[in-house]
Amino acid sequence: MKYAKKRIVTACLGVVLAVATVVGGSTFAYLHSESEDVVNEFKTNQVSVSLSETSGSSYQIIPGTSQTKNPTVTLNNTVDAYVYVYVDDNTDNLVDYDIADGWELLDGYDSVYYREVLKDDQTKSFSVLQGDKVSYDSSLTNEDMLDAADALKQGLTLTFTAYASQKAPFNDPVAACPLTSASDLADAIEQAEPGDVLDVAGEVSEPLDIDKSVTINNLKATAPVTVSADGVVLNKAELSANEPSTPAVTVPATVTDFTMADSVIEADTGSAGAHTAVNIAAGGDIVFTGNTVTNYTYNGIEFSQSKAVGSVTISGNHFVNCGNNAVSIYLVEDGAEITIEKNEFINVSNAVRLSNYSGASATFNIYDNVANTDNMWNKVFVLLQGVSGRSNDFTKYTINFKGNTMDEGGVYTYVYDADTEPIVNILD
Repeated sequence: MKYAKKRIVTACLGVVLAVATVVGGSTFAYLHSESEDVVNEFKTNQVSVSLSETSGSSYQIIPGTSQTKNPTVTLNNTVDAYVYVYVDDNTDNLVDYDIADGWELLDGYDSVYYREVLKDDQTKSFSVLQGDKVSYDSSLTNEDMLDAADALKQGLTLTFTAYASQKAPFNDPVAACPLTSASDLADAIEQAEPGDVLDVAGEVSEPLDIDKSVTINNLKATAPVTVSADGVVLNKAELSANEPSTPAVTVPATVTDFTMADSVIEADTGSAGAHTAVNIAAGGDIVFTGNTVTNYTYNGIEFSQSKAVGSVTISGNHFVNCGNNAVSIYLVEDGAEITIEKNEFINVSNAVRLSNYSGASATFNIYDNVANTDNMWNKVFVLLQGVSGRSNDFTKYTINFKGNTMDEGGVYTYVYDADTEPIVNILD
């Protein structure tokens, strides 16, 4: 009998376990409730600006007349915004105009105008010039039209650029302006973070040191510029520092990479001391493209005699009116590759001058350049010149020429004051 009772108890335990399993499977619900969804929608906005002109881009200065000129700013802003126009006047006071109604001169800027535009979904357009015209004073004479050499003045331009910014959270047109005033540029560089982009309005008249890895657009300077940080990019600069023995741009040997593009450099430094418009003592990666280097007594762009360069690209530049070497390279890293392509060399003594007193191996790809070799010493495109008292092993240099244009009788290379020849490949 005791055995049978034990079996009954065991059976009951099995029932209890089965019930526990059902409870664990959520047969019995807890207290539970759920709210309705609250859906939040976020609307996108835009502040989009453009500038157009239908009156053409070429004008004739004729005293006592006027011409249609209609730069027009177009804005699409779904939030309140400030719109700006920068007027870059390089007309030497020969062109007269007034800024259209509704634009105000921005505090602290010489030639930046702004207006506040309230939000809506419509595209809005604003004329920049009063009456959409420019005029020429009737008192202008021949003397006003000529430069110091009694030639007609060249390079007279009037350039407009539009910018726009949302009003909030700035609520101040100066604080919201994406441009940096030239007078504040040094402070802006000091406060900048690496990688920042600074668009400059106005002209810098004091020496400038760029010691942050920033991109600077539209820098105009009449004083020397030093680039003392890695990774600096200068775009669309206009530099005219005519000081004896002082380059317009100096990049010291502490820098490892530098880019300069689409800029104009005019620097008559003389033939003594640092006699070059652009002095690059830096090594590493150097890019010099789309620039115009003009009116310099001695060298255009010179690479240091104390630090070897590695990867160098010199492309799409115009070297004009050079008393000596347009491009001068003294030292290269072993295995360096130098690209010199699609440049124009006009009225220069030497297009390219090379030395090699480090004895390094290097390849020079010289492609699709134009040179008026009639103006060059010995009508030579590349001068390989030894440096007194130093070994210059030009057998370590391989120079590849392809697609270059020279005057009749022009020669590719000439070795001077050295007794070794480079490997020259004509790939046409």
